Amino acid sequence: MSPRNFYGRMIGLDEAKPFIEAHHYSGSVPTGPNIFFGAFLDGDLYAVAAYGSGANMNLEPWLAELTGLPVACGNLTILKRLCRKGGKDDALDQRSRSRGEIPMTQFLSFCHRALREFFGIRYIMAYSDPAAGHNGG
Repeated sequence: MSPRNFYGRMIGLDEAKPFIEAHHYSGSVPTGPNIFFGAFLDGDLYAVAAYGSGANMNLEPWLAELTGLPVACGNLTILKRLCRKGGKDDALDQRSRSRGEIPMTQFLSFCHRALREFFGIRYIMAYSDPAAGHNGG
């Protein structure tokens, strides 16, 4: 697998919803307005990321105060879902890692560049779910 076989693009709810329901541990698509991105390996949808606003109405001022950065409503989004086919120990990722490629890292980098360029997003908040074995790494 080479980097030229990997690409990302914005996708719609109709493409993201069945993938998230099948591959995210929650089995659900986040509500509200969202921006979805898909990662494709060899032309097949491999991963989906969903970004949007959260329910916490005080998040921006809290983060601005905490960090000293100009975090505001228009420049912050939340990574609400990130999922891929299989897991990090599957053969697909083993092949990628053995060649020094990390598609999920490349995918998130693509998403964050696109969010900044097209939507003015400068800050991204993400949460981990320890009950699902996540540690934020």
